[in-house]
Amino acid sequence: METRLKPVKPAWAAGLGLALLLAAATVAVAWPAAAQTPYPTIAYIVGRANGIDLAADSEIQMRDGRADGWVRILLRAVGYHIALQSGKIQPGGAALANEGTGVKFDGIIGGQGFAPGTSGFFCKSMTLRHKTIPGLAWDTIPGNGIPLLVVADGGSPINSPTGSIAGLNLSQDRQLDLYVADLGHIAWRITGFVLEIDTLDGKLTVDVQPYNVYEANYLY
Repeated sequence: METRLKPVKPAWAAGLGLALLLAAATVAVAWPAAAQTPYPTIAYIVGRANGIDLAADSEIQMRDGRADGWVRILLRAVGYHIALQSGKIQPGGAALANEGTGVKFDGIIGGQGFAPGTSGFFCKSMTLRHKTIPGLAWDTIPGNGIPLLVVADGGSPINSPTGSIAGLNLSQDRQLDLYVADLGHIAWRITGFVLEIDTLDGKLTVDVQPYNVYEANYLY
């Protein structure tokens, strides 16, 4: 009668099996939502808005016979990132120990209105400006002598007759288009622009990218 010996697995094979099992278990574990940092708001230059003339070198909306400069902004978790920039929450979503009571979002307690979807989270104004070129700026603030920044939602301008957008609710993710009377700086896609979003809960500053690959069809 033939006797067959049962093969013995080497120690490294047993260790490898245990490691694979632990790795699989790790993959299956989902981090809680509060530990995840939401996608940030981004802004980028689309180019010259051929056929669109909504802005002039004025504080009110009017035509000037020239195609506008065009910037697009994708609003994402604006309140969260305002809280992040202001120090109300730490990167990764951890609340500061001394933050006190406020709006609670997925276990995070922060300043008033920073949680996406909360009521009362309203925009006061937007300013598009260049960091180093004096006078190269547009905004939605009436009476300050700075030309108008036209804000459009779904193709329709939402500025009031004075140019203001105060009261715009930013608690939901959305896409907005910004138009300015531009002599070429926007169309030339120069770097150094920033977009400042001032709200009742703080200010969010976003660097404007000079180009976005998904808008390549607007290059000329």
